[in-house]
Amino acid sequence: GGKVAVGAAVDLLSDPRPVLQRAAVQALGSLCDAGEGAAALKKASQSKDESIAAAASMASSRCQQPH
Repeated sequence: GGKVAVGAAVDLLSDPRPVLQRAAVQALGSLCDAGEGAAALKKASQSKDESIAAAASMASSRCQQPH
């Protein structure tokens, strides 16, 4: 978990396969890292793939809510 998991998920966002990008967004949405993870979700929310952009926006919003 932690930084290693965040780094791996961020790396997966660069994969050309949308299925892996969506998996990365889901992982980042679960980890809710305030640094690198949040920045990666923000970038992913600008994706040309609408499903990835929507998932990233939802994950980012979920991470910003108090637990």
